[in-house]
Amino acid sequence: MSKTPSYKKQETMKKINEEELRFVVRHYQTGRFDGRKAWLKFRQQHPACRRSLWQLTTKRHWAVAATIVSAVIAVMAWGIYHYSHSISSPLPPVVPYNQQTDSVDKQSDSIRVFRYDNTPINIVLRDVSDYYGTTLTVNDTTRCVSGEIEATSLADVVDMLETTLGVKIQN
Repeated sequence: MSKTPSYKKQETMKKINEEELRFVVRHYQTGRFDGRKAWLKFRQQHPACRRSLWQLTTKRHWAVAATIVSAVIAVMAWGIYHYSHSISSPLPPVVPYNQQTDSVDKQSDSIRVFRYDNTPINIVLRDVSDYYGTTLTVNDTTRCVSGEIEATSLADVVDMLETTLGVKIQN
């Protein structure tokens, strides 16, 4: 019967363990070996290891703390840099809705474009009335208009607003 590789490994390990045990039994003397004395002897033979373990860990703690502080400073500097560059381009000034977003553009002689962003219907009708030289009134003043209204005539604008908002506009 041939032996498997794992069986050979087990045999080898047993042999090594038995040899080590024999060595310890042969050389062991009661009271001869003291762990504290061994460490002292080791430190004397190796000058780089003369510091205590506490001194080594304290230096390691300071090194880790310095690394963390450096990382935090680097992240803060990066954030400040990007924040300062993001606000360097000025934002448009905040103005009331009827000055910034509401406008009447002439695209051509036949089409008029009215632009609004959440603008009350009263203001929309005032702009349309001023543009076409008439007076418009509505039965429900709680509605608001957002978007572009392209119209070729006053009737187109009135029809679009009445259909979209479900209101009645009178001239």
